[in-house]
Amino acid sequence: MDWFAPLKTSVSGLEASRARLNAATNNLANADNSAPDNASVYQRQMVQLQENKDGQGVSASTVKVVGPPRIEFIPGHPDADEYGMVRFPEIDTVEEMTELMAARRAYEIGIATYNEGRHMFNKTLEIGKE
Repeated sequence: MDWFAPLKTSVSGLEASRARLNAATNNLANADNSAPDNASVYQRQMVQLQENKDGQGVSASTVKVVGPPRIEFIPGHPDADEYGMVRFPEIDTVEEMTELMAARRAYEIGIATYNEGRHMFNKTLEIGKE
């Protein structure tokens, strides 16, 4: 029996929440970055969660969501093409802020769960000493 399995599961959840926080933060930071062509436009990041092979916890991987850019007519902009069109990433700031708040809350819950599991583990060790 792996006595540390519950703690490892909590840690994997914390890592997944941290990945979600990082992705949402990167998306918000690059939401207004322009580019002169479609190839150099920032692509939105998203975190995919997958159950670990041992069935305990999750693993997170960050993937880029490839999609068409948001195009605006701004003739004097340094990144404008010959038609005055500027390309921006297609990022919804409200959606990203919501993801940021949800990931933050999941991280807080993960910390509380980890601390409670550690407390219970310590209490079990104290009982064994008696």
